[in-house]
Amino acid sequence: LGSGAIISRGPNMNRAFTDKIIEIAKAGDIPHTISVEPGDSGTDARVIQTARAGVATALLGIPLRNMHSAVETVSIEDAESLARLICATLKGCDFGA
Repeated sequence: LGSGAIISRGPNMNRAFTDKIIEIAKAGDIPHTISVEPGDSGTDARVIQTARAGVATALLGIPLRNMHSAVETVSIEDAESLARLICATLKGCDFGA
């Protein structure tokens, strides 16, 4: 906790899109941590990535403890870092028209 937004790398994430998000985080001085997801991430990332002709997919998250329990714990600062990163990414990417 306290390390900022999580940016995941792995086979279910588009490398170019992930690199762009990391670049945006660094340029915006947004706290972040790189996480390695070597296989199934437990999310919908793979399903989204392989939908139709393929969708560029990135996986972002918030570090936490005790997931799915009565004492699940997150850092407000990490959540704010993720919100800043998502906003900066939306502003900084050319998604085509």
